[in-house]
Amino acid sequence: MRIRAETILEFGAADEEPNGIVREYREEYKSLSEILDKQPKILELVHRDLQQLSNSTSPRGRKAIFTSENLFRAILVMQREGLDYREASIRIAESETLQCFCRLLKKPTIDFTLLNKAFGVLQPETWETINHLLALDALSEEMVSVDHVRTDTTVTECNIHWPPDA
Repeated sequence: MRIRAETILEFGAADEEPNGIVREYREEYKSLSEILDKQPKILELVHRDLQQLSNSTSPRGRKAIFTSENLFRAILVMQREGLDYREASIRIAESETLQCFCRLLKKPTIDFTLLNKAFGVLQPETWETINHLLALDALSEEMVSVDHVRTDTTVTECNIHWPPDA
């Protein structure tokens, strides 16, 4: 049975780090963590999907080491940093900031195969609902405005001579 979440220490004091880039990096993940904490519905949705990983047919009946929150946050790191599964596993293991964000302190590193399986069981509908919840939250806090809407356009073939970037 997979646990939904568990309490872990908060981010370290970012003010102690003299490097501005590191401070910004930590603040970015701290902000993302606060957004996720304000939206418990997201964790409920993710937990529902990740429960499939706990339905193993193993005769040993192993207990899940990582919570649904650990796995989801690791997936977010992977997506945010543009990493593959192996690189994400290594980066999280080597970064105190990312371990804090994933709430993994005092736990072993997430194996890349588990990260792959976790990403695979998250349903497209779950991602769509997560995006919808985050968009509604951003709108309610006036972080985004509907005054300017970005739309995607359709590419059509036209008669442009080589080179095509001209």
